[in-house]
Amino acid sequence: TVTLKWESSIDIDPTKQQITYNVYQKNESTNFSLIGTTTLTEILAQNLAHGNKYFWYVNASDGIDSVNSGTFTYTVSLHNPPKIISFTPPKINLSLVEGSSTLFNVVAEDLDTPPDLPLSYEWMFDEDIVSTDDTFQYKAGFNDSGIHKISVSVNDTTGMKTEVEWNLTVNNTNRNPDFYMVFVEDINEDENAVFELVGSDEDAQFGDKITYSVNDSRVTISRINDTSTNATWTPINDDVGIHQFNFSARDDQGAEISK
Repeated sequence: TVTLKWESSIDIDPTKQQITYNVYQKNESTNFSLIGTTTLTEILAQNLAHGNKYFWYVNASDGIDSVNSGTFTYTVSLHNPPKIISFTPPKINLSLVEGSSTLFNVVAEDLDTPPDLPLSYEWMFDEDIVSTDDTFQYKAGFNDSGIHKISVSVNDTTGMKTEVEWNLTVNNTNRNPDFYMVFVEDINEDENAVFELVGSDEDAQFGDKITYSVNDSRVTISRINDTSTNATWTPINDDVGIHQFNFSARDDQGAEISK
């Protein structure tokens, strides 16, 4: 049984006749038929079927003139949606940094007797299905910075469902740059030694550039591009022997690695 309600009509004639309401209804496979007449502004629609979509309208009449309302719709279910008892994290607005993770969990039950079991779960990360368990472990990737939505839909066997949605902000985490060196290990005095430093930065898409330095002032560094450079040194007679140089690569955010 469904109670259909509407706003009252006013007879603008001087005689102010009483308004009578005729209510018509149909489902998707039938024609409109009268389900009742009343002078109230509500009526009961009975003998409804589960899963059916119903259309209804009201005809208001003062005995002489009449007017129809627009058409309204509703869908009937004889089942209750699953009830979510608890969910984790309890806050729906979250903030994480890239590389970190958090566990999402939902506990639900079905209120129908007998219950419409088993319950099924569908976890969404933005527009992608990522899990069908009652839990979802999310680890923020290093390309996930931005605003996202994580949601879970709990469904029973009749198609009834309940949803929970979290708003997730993933903040960028700067990663260390890296580089390798190409050089000749043995040179003679007065020969020009060239160290080629070839770098990479996984955050280059965010504008990171690599700056190189060395712990010896005799070495000259010449920048090639945003990730690579050349270092040169011309040893003299006093430099005969074994030398060790420590090169460092640093990005714009202060992350640094040395070799």
